[in-house]
Amino acid sequence: QFDSSDPDIRAALIDLACNRERWFYAYSEDDKRAILDTDNDHRDVLRTLLTRKGNLATKELWGFADAQLFGDSQRPALTDPRLLFYSSDWEGFDVVIGNPPYEVPYRDLDDARTRQEHRAAINRLKDEKSYKSTSVRDMFSLFCEAGLALANPTGGIVTMIVPLSIAFGRREKTLRDRLSKRCASIGLRHYDQRPDAIFNESPTVSSPGNSQRATIFTAVRGDESVRLTTSGLNRWPSSERADCLRVDRKIDVSDLLYVNGNGGNGNTTQWPRIPTYEVKSLVAAVLEQSTPVFGKDLCEGFGLGLPESCRYFLSALPAGRMIPRSETIVTVTDTDQLLLALVALNGHVGYAWWSVFGDGFHVKVSDFEGFAIPDAWIDAPEDALELGRQLVSAIDDNIVETVNRGTTWRNVDFHSGRPDLIEQIDRRYITALGLPEEPLLSQLRVMRSNSSWRCGH
Repeated sequence: QFDSSDPDIRAALIDLACNRERWFYAYSEDDKRAILDTDNDHRDVLRTLLTRKGNLATKELWGFADAQLFGDSQRPALTDPRLLFYSSDWEGFDVVIGNPPYEVPYRDLDDARTRQEHRAAINRLKDEKSYKSTSVRDMFSLFCEAGLALANPTGGIVTMIVPLSIAFGRREKTLRDRLSKRCASIGLRHYDQRPDAIFNESPTVSSPGNSQRATIFTAVRGDESVRLTTSGLNRWPSSERADCLRVDRKIDVSDLLYVNGNGGNGNTTQWPRIPTYEVKSLVAAVLEQSTPVFGKDLCEGFGLGLPESCRYFLSALPAGRMIPRSETIVTVTDTDQLLLALVALNGHVGYAWWSVFGDGFHVKVSDFEGFAIPDAWIDAPEDALELGRQLVSAIDDNIVETVNRGTTWRNVDFHSGRPDLIEQIDRRYITALGLPEEPLLSQLRVMRSNSSWRCGH
């Protein structure tokens, strides 16, 4: 459309455009380098023709002559695009490394047409790329799947920095299943943002107080039964981060995923975060118990309240006993089970279980689906019931208050106010499972008070 009266210039423009179109169909590095060289030749021809026209040459035409296919600061991707779009017999990369974005690629908006467009986009991702984890609603899952597709199926390594939710999120279960079926081994190293935030200096962070729990995920491709190794939730102080990365003390927890035939325990679909072999033994022993901490039928007057969030202590209380308090009501069948559940949940054992299977902040009923009351307490409950009655009696003396948006919220901190009672609970629970008290007792205390990777990992 520019200067169509000059056939030579028109031909030079067509040659330039056609050569650039070839870029998208070039499959080898040699072909792409040849296209770059030809692009420079075509622009030289166009510059010569425009120079001859003198002042009659327009700025638009000179723009075509001066615009490189790639700028000086850009590095063109010379990789065969067939590898990126899964249409080659090539065996794959030896190592795939990524730091994918943690963001939702499509959001549910009020407009019906927009929702339809988002659903159509999801269906295209499923059909064109064979993605299985679109239910995660986070782009990091798609990057993990793409990494699997690009890695050599026999021994290729995929390692990425992903959100902590890869280990326990219900939406992420599809991704976990996908990874488990296509990997011979999976290693997880989990990091908390306390006491320092992880991404404070990132140019993409809008708030200097930003914090993000993160997991370094490393998988080896293969068709063997997956071997899963994991760390606990390591603290991430900036002064010790180099040491955190050098220490690689992960626990093999593959067998925990199949305790009791994987039946009925919601936690066996998660990837636990285990800091020590002793804690692994504790989790395995709890999964072998037969009485879930929550009942199936809610009886009036026997509800148990879990806080909706917690940090350094988890206080389970009789439902409605503390107002105002944000809590979730769960089921217990009678007074005895209420007291036994209070004892099991309020000790360091209950907190450690939540640390292994929860997200470190929110408290959800699903976090405790595999948690149980020791069978020994069911057979001889009186000592445990007495501890439960002491907990209830100690509520009023251990109330703590927090002001949030003008409202004073109340909670109970047994761990600070009645450490003697908590220690009795911990000892009774551990010995009821047939486990030695030490070093497990010390490790459980560290899991609650931990402020450094040096403590207990």
